[in-house]
Amino acid sequence: TDQAGLYDWVYRGIGAVNLVSSAQVTPNLTYLVVASDLGVLAALNGNNGHIVWRKPPPSAMLPESVLKISVTAHDKFNKNQKVLAVVSAYDEIVLRVYSLGDGEFMWE
Repeated sequence: TDQAGLYDWVYRGIGAVNLVSSAQVTPNLTYLVVASDLGVLAALNGNNGHIVWRKPPPSAMLPESVLKISVTAHDKFNKNQKVLAVVSAYDEIVLRVYSLGDGEFMWE
C-alpha cells in the first residue's frame, strides 16, 4: 500500500528530505545526496546511512528551497573529481557547486 505522507523520511540533523540523488563515489561506495525542508544539503553513506558531510543553508534566517541536485565530473582542476551542482531559490534562482567528496563550496 502507498504510505507516502504517512511515514515521511526525516533524518536527525538534516530535516525532512525533499530531494535525493545517488552518486557513485567508488565502485563500492555510493553517496545519497539529500536536500531537506530546512534547506540543509547533505551526503549520506549509501552503505550504512551515516552522514558524510552536511551543509546548512547559506542563510540560517532564510532557508532556501533546493530545486535540483545533479552530480557530474568536473575537469577544470581534476578530471577525476566529482562535483555536486545544486539549484536553489529564495528571492532568486542560484546555482552552487560543491565538491562531492567533502561538501566543500567551490563556486556560485
